[in-house]
Amino acid sequence: MSEQRKGTVDKKWISFGILMLGAGTIYKLGFLKDAFYVPMQEFMGLSHTQIGTAMSIAGLISTFGFLASIYLTDRVSKKL
Repeated sequence: MSEQRKGTVDKKWISFGILMLGAGTIYKLGFLKDAFYVPMQEFMGLSHTQIGTAMSIAGLISTFGFLASIYLTDRVSKKL
């Protein structure tokens, strides 16, 4: 394998690794609410209902955001 080709392959694997770490971190952040639920509730003075409503709204926004990103991915050129 030529040196130029080997460098490209290594770069792809490093990029893939960074992408996987970033994606894993993003999706785990939503589940950290369980660890910080009581401190957040005490600090902000929120009831269970208020926190539940906020989490429901966040879920809806995420869902519509994912759907919008799918639509944009199909419409925007991959070369950009």
